[in-house]
Amino acid sequence: MVHSWWKRVWTWQEAALPVEVLLIPETFTELSDSDMLSIKDLQAFTGIGRIAYYTMIDQEDDSEGIDDIKGMAFGWSTTHEISLSRNHCHIHSRYSSTLDGYFSLFEAFAVSPRQCMDPVDHVYGVLGIFQIEIPRKTDPNEVWQLFVTELLKLLTDPKRVMMIEDCEKEIISRYKSDRVRQCNLLTAKNMGEVYQCFIIDK
Repeated sequence: MVHSWWKRVWTWQEAALPVEVLLIPETFTELSDSDMLSIKDLQAFTGIGRIAYYTMIDQEDDSEGIDDIKGMAFGWSTTHEISLSRNHCHIHSRYSSTLDGYFSLFEAFAVSPRQCMDPVDHVYGVLGIFQIEIPRKTDPNEVWQLFVTELLKLLTDPKRVMMIEDCEKEIISRYKSDRVRQCNLLTAKNMGEVYQCFIIDK
């Protein structure tokens, strides 16, 4: 999972929005089941690697192949954020329509190392996950302000997001703060630096 495709902001939507996603190696010559891997199976595979890595982390040498397993564990963080987004988009559970469900997405976004060439793509690259729309603009600050406005409309719409606890109203009010509005897409090095402003201790 070292290919640059995994490090792009747009990969998130490409891997999360379609109902089925199959990965096929660019070197294949004849298509068969053995040449394809579903995104769901990849998530399971890297999850096993993560468990194995933390089980073997005290090994002093690589006699047990811990370096390879560490690579699987690293891949888990990438597929985990995609898995959260896929669940949010395709599994219409009660949790996915709660503020906690959205908060889980923000937590994944806030640690993501994904990058993009155009700063505005930190926003446009995730719009499909939230199922909101904003017009295409080129000014990063304008794009961010439009995004925050539409996101707040979503989070305060009782038909789309359920408020279960009183403290959640307080969280929404803090999302309206200058801390969120003042995020600078131009200086952000990755997605994590953009969406960290949404992480609020509950």
